[in-house]
Amino acid sequence: MDRLTLHLEGGDSAALELTHERLFAAPESDQVSDIGSLIPGRRGRGVRFSWIASLAAPGDELAFVTLESTDGRFSATLTREEMAEAVLVHADGDRPFGSADGGPFRLYIPGATDRCGNVKHLGRVGFSSRPGADTRPPEEERTC
Repeated sequence: MDRLTLHLEGGDSAALELTHERLFAAPESDQVSDIGSLIPGRRGRGVRFSWIASLAAPGDELAFVTLESTDGRFSATLTREEMAEAVLVHADGDRPFGSADGGPFRLYIPGATDRCGNVKHLGRVGFSSRPGADTRPPEEERTC
């Protein structure tokens, strides 16, 4: 089963894992039934990243979010402020989001100027007090 793992810097407890079932059960107010209504041309159903962050409950000192692909080959670190409008797409209708579309989990940030923050095949989210790993190309070379 596909799982998204959330990690907190310095946390003593086990990482929090989210499944498609848990994401489908998110409060209605945090559901996004069609990402295309926020980002034309995209499709999928998701949940607001703010709800995911509330589950992890990072303190204010954990101001950075590192997003890592399932294979560990891509990562992007953004501030929690940059993530304010982010949506985690996890489904196509009532089915899990397919790998061909960037699933099982894909993060979109509506209105973002850096498309490289829209991470495909998302597998791990880390909250930290300092910037984490970031394999995005330099800003002037980004074509993600």
